[in-house]
Amino acid sequence: MSANVWAYPEKIAVGIEVNASHTRSAASGVVTATCRALNLGKSLTLHEIEITDEQGRRLSTVRITNFLKERSA
Repeated sequence: MSANVWAYPEKIAVGIEVNASHTRSAASGVVTATCRALNLGKSLTLHEIEITDEQGRRLSTVRITNFLKERSA
């Protein structure tokens, strides 16, 4: 979603790579995902998503690269 907000209105974001490392599990409670832009370019974006539990312990780290392509007419 963040990549599409950056790309709008001329372009649309298309995921080209996803990497996820799961370091801990959660059996109950609330998990929170926080997305941070690492790079916002003209043709590529790179975001990192940190997923934590209620105690703030990191459960997973996800990195996604999006290609920003021109919208079809």
